[in-house]
Amino acid sequence: SYFLAIAFIKSNIARRLGYYLVSRSSGSLFSVLTASTWVNTIFSPVVMSNTARGGLFAPVTKGMSEAVGSEPGDSKGGKAIFLASTYVNVFNTNWALTALSTNLLALVFFKDVFHIDITWLKWLELGFPMLITVGLIPVVVNIMFKPHSVDIKKSGATTKQYAIDSLKKMGPMTSVEKKALVLFIIVIAIFVADSFTKIDLSFVAILAMILVVLPPFSIIKPKEALNSVEWGIVLWLGTAISIGSLGASMGVFKALTNLIFVSSHLTLLPPIAFLLILIIILMYFHAVSPGYVAYTVALIPITLAIIKALPYS
Repeated sequence: SYFLAIAFIKSNIARRLGYYLVSRSSGSLFSVLTASTWVNTIFSPVVMSNTARGGLFAPVTKGMSEAVGSEPGDSKGGKAIFLASTYVNVFNTNWALTALSTNLLALVFFKDVFHIDITWLKWLELGFPMLITVGLIPVVVNIMFKPHSVDIKKSGATTKQYAIDSLKKMGPMTSVEKKALVLFIIVIAIFVADSFTKIDLSFVAILAMILVVLPPFSIIKPKEALNSVEWGIVLWLGTAISIGSLGASMGVFKALTNLIFVSSHLTLLPPIAFLLILIIILMYFHAVSPGYVAYTVALIPITLAIIKALPYS
């Protein structure tokens, strides 16, 4: 995740794609919202971090805001563009298995409990409604900011011209950009084909790390790549996985499930009613949890234990 993110930032391929889509659009606020949405969505399966994607597309989003004559925080286009970008960045963590590292962490727990492997394509099938939601974000945000819409001919022309001028300043596609684009296609292809090839996604991650720093790609130097990694988070993640696995093997999570859910007879509710209550509990717990990893490690084993304790499938 870290290696690929820095490779795409350094190569400028994502920024170029963003400007290209805007230059081909009408230049209206809605078309700019749509362009920024799909740039983030296209790259989300290979940038497995909200923070990394935010850093990757922030310059593009800021440029789009300036083009419509608005800074972030204004009650005009800038506010709409940044709000939409924030929503899109978060929602994109769900539809693809590799769009967030904790999706893979959750999958590890799932395999341990139920001994069932979910492929990249199977996850996409289950998460497709979220992809539809991502596509609706530009529509909803555009409606929200209708009174302050900058969707006029002058503004549209300015936005489109800004994107065209930005592409000219970037010049022709560089060799580094071409390498990053090829790497992107390779990684996505292996992810999508995992149900046929049976290649473990961990192997794909290691392969991507190697390709980023070694010929024929060599997009970034090994030292630069290693310095970009938040090693404290990596070590903490390893510790969290160990604690989670230990808690599951010792029956801690199952005991907690029996205490909270089974003894309270919540599991006797109809499936839909129980599901709604569970979702509300998870949402409020997430509001006070310190990040995705902690949330996943704390709740996924409990959720899986609940599933095993339920009287229905």
